[in-house]
Amino acid sequence: MRPGPAGRNLAPRRRSIRPHEISIATTISQQWYYHRNLANPWRRPYHRAVPASRPAHSPRARLLAVGKTLFARVGYEQASTSTIAREAGTSESQLARCFGGKAGLLEAVFNEGWKPLTEAILRLVADAPDSRTAIVGSLTAVLTAFRRDPELACIFLFEGRRVRGERHEVALSSGFREFSGIVGRLIRRGQQDGAISRDLDDAAVASALMGAAEEMIREWVLAKRAGEAPPFPERAIQGVFAALVAGLASPASSSRPAKTTRGSSARGR
Repeated sequence: MRPGPAGRNLAPRRRSIRPHEISIATTISQQWYYHRNLANPWRRPYHRAVPASRPAHSPRARLLAVGKTLFARVGYEQASTSTIAREAGTSESQLARCFGGKAGLLEAVFNEGWKPLTEAILRLVADAPDSRTAIVGSLTAVLTAFRRDPELACIFLFEGRRVRGERHEVALSSGFREFSGIVGRLIRRGQQDGAISRDLDDAAVASALMGAAEEMIREWVLAKRAGEAPPFPERAIQGVFAALVAGLASPASSSRPAKTTRGSSARGR
């Protein structure tokens, strides 16, 4: 570099960059990156939308799925919150935030299972021509649904009525209570149109029909867990309920006079 007058260097001086100039340069750089990458949906490396056909499962949905599987496999008492959270890829605090605890998770599993079933039953009842068809169709639909969802069937049988808490209460899920209400209303409707005898108590009839349905579910679940063949075919379910409901249409057989044959009447003369 050629020296200047009095031996001074003629090279241009490098002045320091001022703070406001740094912020301006940073802003310009950020705007350029945004318009080149983020504003273009095809160039978003970390902001790609999940396709609608493959929705991202939320922590709540994962906890529901894992809780349902573990409750059915090892039972409510043996399924710890830490195991559920770990298998769901989340934390115990997230479980408490979504459900309030393990009991709330079990309640949500029941309600999530009953919700589509209750909606299907309500549609079936609305389309049924009479109360007898509605009752038989509703009970058959419940058994068919539990046969197709073995995990929910196991939880319903083994965890649905277990005594819990310090107050030793049996907490029934809202979905089950809603289904029980539907069955009760159908029975009272059947008593009005003659499908079920009015001499029978509606609560007792509901208990008998739902108890029969629960026993059929139990037999099927126990056979499946033992690796055995189903105790009865699925097509037999509707016929059994149809016969039960048909028998409820008449009063008790003890109130009917006994039939006498021709021979016996002749001997009595």
